[in-house]
Amino acid sequence: MKIIHVLWGLENGGIETMLVNVVNEQVLCGDRVFIIIINNLVNKDLLRNINPKVKIYQIGRSGGSKKIWPIFKINFILLVIYPQIIHFHFLNIAKMFIKYPKIKFITTIHNPRFTDRYFRKTDVFIAISNSVSHSIKEINNKISPIICYNAIDFKLLNKKDIYRPIKNLVCVGRLIDTIKGQSVIIEAIRILKFDYNINISISFIGKGPSKNHLQNLTKKLKLENNINFLGDKSNEWVMENLQSYDLFIQASKYEGFGLTALEAIGARLPLILSNVDGHLELSENGKYATLFKCNDPKDLADKIVELSNKFETLENKSIKSFEFVINKFSIKKQVDCLNEIYKL
Repeated sequence: MKIIHVLWGLENGGIETMLVNVVNEQVLCGDRVFIIIINNLVNKDLLRNINPKVKIYQIGRSGGSKKIWPIFKINFILLVIYPQIIHFHFLNIAKMFIKYPKIKFITTIHNPRFTDRYFRKTDVFIAISNSVSHSIKEINNKISPIICYNAIDFKLLNKKDIYRPIKNLVCVGRLIDTIKGQSVIIEAIRILKFDYNINISISFIGKGPSKNHLQNLTKKLKLENNINFLGDKSNEWVMENLQSYDLFIQASKYEGFGLTALEAIGARLPLILSNVDGHLELSENGKYATLFKCNDPKDLADKIVELSNKFETLENKSIKSFEFVINKFSIKKQVDCLNEIYKL
């Protein structure tokens, strides 16, 4: 089967990292796989991780450009390859493609917040979770999305084997406070330090438009010695080093699924997640993670204290969580699911 995957850019992020794993597995299954990267935002480390058998087309468009030549170039590539499947990983990409006979347009929706402006150009919708599926149906009840969970390649992760009192925390994700809620974590660290007299540190891994805001908040709250902004790190670095931390936190204000949280579980790392729909689904309603009230730094601080007082039990829970996700969210299961959808 000839499959083209299309995305705006190939930067460090959950969707992009997941796609690299998917195309590598699809090639191993014997498919002919292509990637079209529309914008000139490409992470060379991620690019190097893609199997050489995957043909990559970099269009080099500037983000937001109104120039017409990228559309001609994209559709010329489409005509040359003429695949059975073209798979979009952002809903609004479909607007750049001409619909040809016998080419199935498939769109994966990764985020529960979107508009239906480009729904008509898609033949099949994939939702990455039940919560995203519900969002699609709320916007257009005539659409029946198919759920296909995102996944990771668990064998790439170093696994945690030493559990100790909680001192060093980590949060991985783009610094977009309105979505990822990093300021909630910073406020929780302030409560721990100045109200509870507990001195712990957290490292934020990622880049994004909220970096200055979060750094200024850190200075305002006098937490420079407790909060580290490590910037963007390669996926290899994350896979290797997650296990060295004591606890993973994700404070998202909404989440379609939570690939970075899945990576943390895959590294057998204890974790605390905000109780948004995507995290509830990933953790089986808190069975495999500790949940706190979304946008509530006091509750987050209290949950950290709670886990600090019983860190000896974290190893058993982390191993059970790992066993759960490795069976449900393996990259092979995701690719098998996609293949069934492609054949519809």
